[in-house]
Amino acid sequence: MRVIGFGGDREEMWRDIHAASKQLNMRKLRADIRLIDALVREILPDYENGAIGEDFFSYIDKLLNTLGGIERRAQRLGEPNLVDLCQLSENILTDIKERPSPPNLRNVGALPKLVTGFKFALSAMN
Repeated sequence: MRVIGFGGDREEMWRDIHAASKQLNMRKLRADIRLIDALVREILPDYENGAIGEDFFSYIDKLLNTLGGIERRAQRLGEPNLVDLCQLSENILTDIKERPSPPNLRNVGALPKLVTGFKFALSAMN
């Protein structure tokens, strides 16, 4: 409002708002992807070894919530590949949550690849 009050250009103001919004979204995506990486590192050994406890399910729920946030942000940003990656990840995690034991070897191998996929998607967006 100060920009308009001091006679500034509205178009320039909207460009600045858009640029700031994009920076904020990218920072949030980076933080969410770091969280996904950390949570996968927490659940993977337990999943592989069949050591399923309350923490395991808590981490799965945190991962699913984080993926939901990333998916909504990706839709707003117009990033269909990131939306698809989120949906794929949600399917794998839902499968793990529903049938944690014995571990599905395909899912064990997919979890680290998903983290790599998110990191790659983020770097492609920059």
